[in-house]
Amino acid sequence: RISKIDELIKAKELEDAQAAKQAELKAKYDGVMSDANSLMIAADYAAAKAKYKEAQTIDNTQSLPGEKITEIEGILSNLEAEQKALEEAAALKKAYDEAITSANGLFDAGKLEAAKSAYNDAIAIDETQSFPKERVTAIDKQLAEQAAAKAKAAQIEDLLDEGAKLVSDEKFDDAKSVYLNILSIDPSNIEAEEQLSKVNKELALLKNDAEKEAAFTKLK
Repeated sequence: RISKIDELIKAKELEDAQAAKQAELKAKYDGVMSDANSLMIAADYAAAKAKYKEAQTIDNTQSLPGEKITEIEGILSNLEAEQKALEEAAALKKAYDEAITSANGLFDAGKLEAAKSAYNDAIAIDETQSFPKERVTAIDKQLAEQAAAKAKAAQIEDLLDEGAKLVSDEKFDDAKSVYLNILSIDPSNIEAEEQLSKVNKELALLKNDAEKEAAFTKLK
């Protein structure tokens, strides 16, 4: 009978010891989880993750620490993606700004072809921007105007050469037509005006000579 009582006492002591150990583990687990939750609220995710892992080592039967770790890993992944996007956007803006600065400098210096190329570089970097597209359109217009002016100047130069040769050959009527053509293209062309005036004088002299000769012939 005494032996039976001793067994019951030992069983109770063992039960109490196990209960005390469980209570101690629970208290430790709860304390670590409380720290982890506080770190989570403070957005100190790396430290919170470490605490949740510590809680798992204290009581690996609990699912909450693992769930929290998964949640943190998702948050950290999103934050990393956001940071990468910000860095890429900053790099894009830097490259775009540098291209625009270079293009503006070339444009202001009148180097239109080089400026157009630089503005196209900026468009390739960020095609959502309207400014470089507007500048390319403006440059194309200026280049077209310059090409037209150059072609006009070349045409006038050729006509002036033609007119001079006709004057040299004393083909004054043809020369007059050429100089009138030049003035229709460029009304302010001084050389054409001067040459036309000379040609008109020559034609007037020729006409006067012809009239005198006709009058003289009539008297015969």
